Amino acid sequence: MKKTKNLFLSISKLGSLMTIATLPVIAASCSNSNSGTSKADANFKLVKANGYSDEMTKLDLGTATLAAGWGDTRALIKNSNNLVVVGATETIANDGVQARSTLKRGDVEAIKSILQHAIKDKQNPKLQISDIQNPGKTKFVFKTYSHNDYSSVDENGQIIIDTKGTKVNTYGTPLVDGSDYFVKNQDGTFARKQGSNNKFKIQFIPSSDPAEVRKASQALETYLNEKGYNIEISTATEYNAAANALKEGSIDVAFLPAGSWAEQAQGTNFILVAGRGVQIIDPYESVTNTTTPAFKDEKILVDAINGYNTFNAKNGKSKLYIPNTLENAPQTVDEQNGYSQVLKNKVESIINAANGNVPVVGFYRSYVMAKKDSEIAVKIQNALKTQGSNWTLPWDEVKGLIKFAYTSTTSSGSYIFPEAWFKKHFTGFTSFKGE
Repeated sequence: MKKTKNLFLSISKLGSLMTIATLPVIAASCSNSNSGTSKADANFKLVKANGYSDEMTKLDLGTATLAAGWGDTRALIKNSNNLVVVGATETIANDGVQARSTLKRGDVEAIKSILQHAIKDKQNPKLQISDIQNPGKTKFVFKTYSHNDYSSVDENGQIIIDTKGTKVNTYGTPLVDGSDYFVKNQDGTFARKQGSNNKFKIQFIPSSDPAEVRKASQALETYLNEKGYNIEISTATEYNAAANALKEGSIDVAFLPAGSWAEQAQGTNFILVAGRGVQIIDPYESVTNTTTPAFKDEKILVDAINGYNTFNAKNGKSKLYIPNTLENAPQTVDEQNGYSQVLKNKVESIINAANGNVPVVGFYRSYVMAKKDSEIAVKIQNALKTQGSNWTLPWDEVKGLIKFAYTSTTSSGSYIFPEAWFKKHFTGFTSFKGE
């Protein structure tokens, strides 16, 4: 940073010695360097970043002017107050657990409960495996898929599976009553059905290191069978193999991303969705429908994420997530900072219905960020304010202001869904690579 500053000073001194004819060029260059934009190069630029924190650092330094990430990634850097959220993408469905179409209701309810209890048993040594990425350390088996918890999926629910906002029904086939593998005990737990010798078959996918996935599947299989179940867990060679096996009914349950499931396993049922805590800025529809966002209005979402540090602060600390009790939730409407009446009503209805145990959310979305008061930030903010959530700006008018930082071209949060956001709002934009 010091070298850059010295360079600007040198250019300024040089400019004072040059002819009047060259002064305007230098002045324009210096002026644009302060906003992170050069009008001499009025082209859009992609800027590769090494993770979300690097994205935010680049925004702060001006080497990028827009970036996107899941949740409030501004919090990853010290100068987070220098950045502002200017947009929100469509929601991105979380991974989950799916069941074959002919699996009966009793068995669906059983395996949901069994897996939900297992994922909460985080301290059990039998569910720890060696961490390949960190030798000498252990890893919780569900962390292999970055799963923190599961919410039950509503039989009448829908999930969004792509950047266009395409919705599909979570249950492709209505459940039939009965069970073949499990029986429900009086205390609400489940046991292996007496007289049933058939193994209940679960299949993992090789989404990370295949060796680690196999270790995780073996550890979970042992853990579950020691509880008296008759379960077999295998690992597919690829995503499509697991999806096809589920569709054909040769396995009972698979762990699949929403997109792969929707494309390759039509007719099967999405029974559990992986998730994290519910953000107060973007709640779901209800505790029984955790895969559907309560709000699509981009202005509500943007205002809320920019203001939660104020409206959801308590004892000097701000919180991004919905609390389990009303007494810990914001008590009053704060329109100025994004806590509208409709948002307050939704948050309170979720807390009341959850009865102290707010289910995890089954989706996430990416937020587009910029440096406060930068030229591109001001343009987008004005468009959102005057035009509403479906605002548009001509691409030719803004492309010279945009240097977009991303982590990977395969990242939903930093690249794929933000690209769809660009297409929605910048008329004439085609694609990141096309520009």
